Amino acid sequence: MKKFLILLLILSSCKKAVYYYPSKEFFEKYSPKEIIIDDLSFQEITDSLSNELWKNKKRLFITLKDSYSIFKISPFTYTGGYIREKNILEIVDDSLWYSANKVSIKELGKHIKLHYENNGKQAFLPDSYKRAFIQLNLDPKDSSEKLKKRLLYIIQVYNYTNIDFKDSIKLNIMIDYCQDKVYHQSIPPPSPIILED
Repeated sequence: MKKFLILLLILSSCKKAVYYYPSKEFFEKYSPKEIIIDDLSFQEITDSLSNELWKNKKRLFITLKDSYSIFKISPFTYTGGYIREKNILEIVDDSLWYSANKVSIKELGKHIKLHYENNGKQAFLPDSYKRAFIQLNLDPKDSSEKLKKRLLYIIQVYNYTNIDFKDSIKLNIMIDYCQDKVYHQSIPPPSPIILED
């Protein structure tokens, strides 16, 4: 009997905590549907989220796990409309863009803190933490594993960063990919125009 009780205690202590992003209230209100992304490319994942938002006005969520926790994340995509650039903390692959400068993703904690605590102090950062969000841009061909790693990293850095009023913040994450790559080519000069009288 003692062995059974000890086993029960061990199993109950191994239960993982569940965290919701942007918030638990969001999940209760919108009841998003889970999407399994294991065999999908980043473009397929992003397009699936966009199509569901655009056509059915429904949100989807992705489940991620680490050793101790389960994370349920409902990212959004750009489906049109105006977004103020200063509300975006943009992560492009393994770098982050801050005030038009490329910065190492290792500095994410410092910049997340600045981003959510600004509240109108600096003109190029969000006026309110309620409008602030993180945008993750990856290559369309990237794997779901890469997306999972980046999302887990963002969440772990966010969770370990000391941010004022963190209980009030909803961690919204937008995912996107560049649809048109610009290739710089040297263009030959135009031919001279000969005018005839």
